[in-house]
Amino acid sequence: MLKVKLTRHRLPPKLELAISQKFNQVRPTAADKRKLRHYWKMQNTQNP
Repeated sequence: MLKVKLTRHRLPPKLELAISQKFNQVRPTAADKRKLRHYWKMQNTQNP
């Protein structure tokens, strides 16, 4: 949850909206967390 807040400014608006809706409605599943971690990893390699 904290990680989303910390990295939210780096996410594209559509993804940010989807994530915020997801977190507001239901708790993220393990698969969702995996996708987010993968996305953050890609972001970190592209924008060190």
